[in-house]
Amino acid sequence: MTLSRFEISDLMKCSSVDTEGFRCVRAPSHEGPHRWGRCDGTDPDGHRCILPPSHPGEHSLAWFDRPTELGATHIVRYEGTETGASARADADAHVYAAHNWVPVSQSFRTGLIWRWRPFADALAFLTAPKGALTVVYAYRPSEAGPPVESGWI
Repeated sequence: MTLSRFEISDLMKCSSVDTEGFRCVRAPSHEGPHRWGRCDGTDPDGHRCILPPSHPGEHSLAWFDRPTELGATHIVRYEGTETGASARADADAHVYAAHNWVPVSQSFRTGLIWRWRPFADALAFLTAPKGALTVVYAYRPSEAGPPVESGWI
């Protein structure tokens, strides 16, 4: 088995991840506190920048960490197979829930080639159907908690 350079670089970092999904950039056997792979800069309200440390230019806030009003919605699209896209959406939902964004709906639509019957039948033997999973999140501070598992409406 051969590892890619990305897999090797992952093995050379600490496996700890903070509540927002940022990974520690120190060696696996480091002593002392973790150092997260994100800028320490904040805006006047205390929202943290999502860019890597020592980035050039202005700080940037993630959409889910920006100030917003109650009831606001945000749409996120995940592309790939339905199971792969659902897994990424579930992982992201944990991060978004920490910022009071809850999933309210999701739908998967197969790509155009998968909707055309002759190609879909031929490709079904080779690979899983690919498409886009669309998830709608709503800002609801009173309802935030653990995100709903796969299969939510």
